[in-house]
Amino acid sequence: MVRAHMTLQADIQSLVSKFANDLEALVRSAAVGAVRSALGSEAAPRLTVAVKRSVAKAAPKTKLAPKAKLAPRGKPASSGKRIRRTPEQLAATADQIAAYVKANPNSRAEQIKKALGIANNQWQGPLGLLLDGKRLLARGEKRATTYNIAGASSAGNVVLLKRK
Repeated sequence: MVRAHMTLQADIQSLVSKFANDLEALVRSAAVGAVRSALGSEAAPRLTVAVKRSVAKAAPKTKLAPKAKLAPRGKPASSGKRIRRTPEQLAATADQIAAYVKANPNSRAEQIKKALGIANNQWQGPLGLLLDGKRLLARGEKRATTYNIAGASSAGNVVLLKRK
């Protein structure tokens, strides 16, 4: 009885070991084929691994997905990815902000963005240009910050905020 049990365990261990080796060889050949097809080398050889009562073949070569096309500069990408604006676009937005602040002194960022239809992610670049160029003065902190044109008499005691 004990001998039959040991033989059964040995048979099971042998089958499991063979299965693991066959599976490892199959995965390895599939990986090599995928790397070759990704690198554009010649067709990956189809490797076969003999398994008791069945034959497993490597997966057939598949086509790679086409590369995504990049959106032209200045136009929003269809996939929602961030695009880099040109210096001319930043300057044009900065000029719009300066014109609005000149007409509406002591305006807050929320008011300016709403009036000009500027998104939050489009705000910091042009604002930085205006503040660094000292065309615009900022007073206050965080949401209470008000903006004025440099040299405007309505600015009062203006404290320049340093950009980090």
